[in-house]
Amino acid sequence: IIFFKKPDWKKEMDLPFKKGKTFSFQSFFLFILFIQIFVLCYFFFTASHPSLHTIMHFLLFAVINGIMIEVLWRGLLMAKMIQLIGNWPGIMAASLSNVFYYYMHGLPVNYCFLLFFFGMLNGFAAIQTKSLWPPFIWNGMMTLILIFSYQIPFVV
Repeated sequence: IIFFKKPDWKKEMDLPFKKGKTFSFQSFFLFILFIQIFVLCYFFFTASHPSLHTIMHFLLFAVINGIMIEVLWRGLLMAKMIQLIGNWPGIMAASLSNVFYYYMHGLPVNYCFLLFFFGMLNGFAAIQTKSLWPPFIWNGMMTLILIFSYQIPFVV
């Protein structure tokens, strides 16, 4: 995986669980992003209203966390695991290790299942596009969702 290669947004791909059903990666990316934005809006508008300064801290943290997690887990660990055990087992192993990282830091089990699912999507996206840009964006959005749902304690 080349970390900062521009993804091919128009690439046609198969659903991972249903061969023969093709769609563009751009459609898949936007669909997942729309779901994340919808969930983020729900938590944002039900949370206590943080100041603009606090929101900027949240955004900076989400960007740094998204890049760090994706480079470490998808870019390094998953890439090596794929070489050793294949695509889907490598994606699953990297996603599971990422979930254990969050679980060790106190994230509830139900959110860990959600993160495992999104880790699998991030791995699938990284392999399909040979880029970490889509996972960077999705991970940043997921981090904001976890902050605004009070699952990542954030003190400013």
